[in-house]
Amino acid sequence: MAHSRLKKLPHLLCLLDFQGNIKQVNNSAWQPLGIMVEYLLITKFTHWIHPDDFAHTQKALSALFSGKSERVVFESRLRDVKGKYQRFFWVATVSSIEQLIYIAGLKINTPEDSPLPVLSQNSSSKLHDLQSVIWATTSDAILVTDTRLRIVKANPTCASFMGYTSKELIGQSLHHFNSGKQNIVFYQKIKKIMEQQGHWQGCVWQRHKNQAVYTCQLKLKVYDKEAEVAHQYVAILSDKQTRNSVCFDLLTDLPTRQLFHHELHKTLAMAQRHHNFFAILLIGLDNMPLLNAKYGSVVGDQLLCVIGQHLKTSVRDSDRVARYDGDKFSVNLEEIAKPQDASLVAQIILFKLTQAFVLEKQNIASSISIGIVVYPEDATQVDSLLALAEKALQKAQQQGGNQYYFSNPVLQERYR
Repeated sequence: MAHSRLKKLPHLLCLLDFQGNIKQVNNSAWQPLGIMVEYLLITKFTHWIHPDDFAHTQKALSALFSGKSERVVFESRLRDVKGKYQRFFWVATVSSIEQLIYIAGLKINTPEDSPLPVLSQNSSSKLHDLQSVIWATTSDAILVTDTRLRIVKANPTCASFMGYTSKELIGQSLHHFNSGKQNIVFYQKIKKIMEQQGHWQGCVWQRHKNQAVYTCQLKLKVYDKEAEVAHQYVAILSDKQTRNSVCFDLLTDLPTRQLFHHELHKTLAMAQRHHNFFAILLIGLDNMPLLNAKYGSVVGDQLLCVIGQHLKTSVRDSDRVARYDGDKFSVNLEEIAKPQDASLVAQIILFKLTQAFVLEKQNIASSISIGIVVYPEDATQVDSLLALAEKALQKAQQQGGNQYYFSNPVLQERYR
């Protein structure tokens, strides 16, 4: 999340839940007010607002809580620890991913008892300043596009959400990141609706830079509502994953890397208790980028699903198969009698997965490499075992692929 960037910001920034409770602040910016952070985190934001400003502040926040507005701008006075009030210009917006309100405040140097000024000509520069704070810290991925849906600007969150840097995103069309489940006509319809109505919202299937497919909520709206003709749109991508989809891959319906990692800790605990062996097989598709380039991502996705199903039929019901990464799968062989058992399973997997599959009336042949680690021969901690499995997989690929490789040199020599 973007919360790690809060500490460096000079402006007041706080995150509220939908009941108005303060959940997080950037400590350094609040220190001059003399308010203990621990105290802030057990109060509502409006607790610190001047009584005369309470009504319009509450009205602005209520518009966000209710969903009537996505962004509000207001001025109000904030009480410090000595009971004195300081003036602030505020911008507040909703983070769709976290279901939190982001509020950024800029201090206004006017006397405490003077009436609040109407937002004036220099308000636009203040607004831009505070919007930049939220742009940099929100956990929503925000893009600015032209009317052809080509990206002209991307906030820092896009890098973690989509896998691409801002530099890589700029100039690309939103359709470029389509998973293949929605065609060009789908995006043409979006452009037409934007021209007619100025806003669109719906679920889209995207492809991450690591080739993983994911669903997200896409919200588009006109960037400058005051202009007679729209020149730019704001696109907000929000995580649509449920708790279940964090555990199970949306494409293959296999457990995800996170769930695989969690289950490995259980396997490790059982192996330590009963002094058993267990093995991890990390399986990589060596030629997946070439297959995607030649046959298209739709066929590539079908291949991933087929491979996932073949892996499940190659192991026992008690073993765990997962989609480890974009073109990698993992297998947890629980409670094996001896390390050689891992090599026997690897041979079965290689035989099955190197056969040609008929997809979209075409014969698709894939190259497979497997890295193998065995507990406790290689390591005794989950993260160490996985790191060694990655290196073993790389060794198998460097030696030409279509083979398996033990991390342990003794086992490699004995069972190859």
